Amino acid sequence: MAITNKAKVNSLKGLELKELKAAVARLEKQLENLAMVRGAKALDVAGLQEERDALRLAVLTARSQDAASVRLRSTLQHIQLGNIALRRRVEAAEKRMIWSLDNEASFLFYKGRCAISLRRVLRGEKRAYRLALLAENGQLTPSTLNVELFSLSKDVTARKDPMELVGQSIRFCLRVVGAEDLPPQFCRHSFCKLSLLFDQDNHYFTTSTAEDTTSPRWNLVKQFELPHLSPEVISHFSTHRLFTFEVFGFST
Repeated sequence: MAITNKAKVNSLKGLELKELKAAVARLEKQLENLAMVRGAKALDVAGLQEERDALRLAVLTARSQDAASVRLRSTLQHIQLGNIALRRRVEAAEKRMIWSLDNEASFLFYKGRCAISLRRVLRGEKRAYRLALLAENGQLTPSTLNVELFSLSKDVTARKDPMELVGQSIRFCLRVVGAEDLPPQFCRHSFCKLSLLFDQDNHYFTTSTAEDTTSPRWNLVKQFELPHLSPEVISHFSTHRLFTFEVFGFST
């Protein structure tokens, strides 16, 4: 009797183990299926995220293009207005008149211009210039402008080759002394405008206004510095004009 019961117990244990193995196999299969489904969904999510990012980029691009279009229209309008103003100034210059905002001639004026480079300063020289003034059409006028240009360095010495300044800084002074022989009919008020060429910010300076004289004296003094000179800068400012002067004389 004991032997029979033991056989039944072994048989039951064998069945339970077989069923457990089958259950484990089913669970593993289900896990594999779930993993495959999860992987497919992950791919779907990645695709959706990619589409979302593409849509966001398209929206941002559209907004950027709209903003660029607005800026472009504004710039074009500004250029058109500038061209109109420039055309009016050219017409006024041809007639030697200044035009007021209501497009009517306001008064006559004289304008002469000249320019200088830094060649003498870079060579360590102190120079006084008597510069002939040219009209807008390039013709020489009887008027002249007196300016002085010199270095402010303590150890100023004349040098034959300005390339000796490579790597150094140079400080110099410009003095607009005055003008001579302005047209008598345009000397009621006069002043000089000093502009720096190659200046991205378009810096300029103006003298005081002289009255009732054909030989005004302004004595405008300005100091400048060029730091860490390179061969290109030295060569450029030795051959190209850095300062432009415009002398204005008015009849009223």
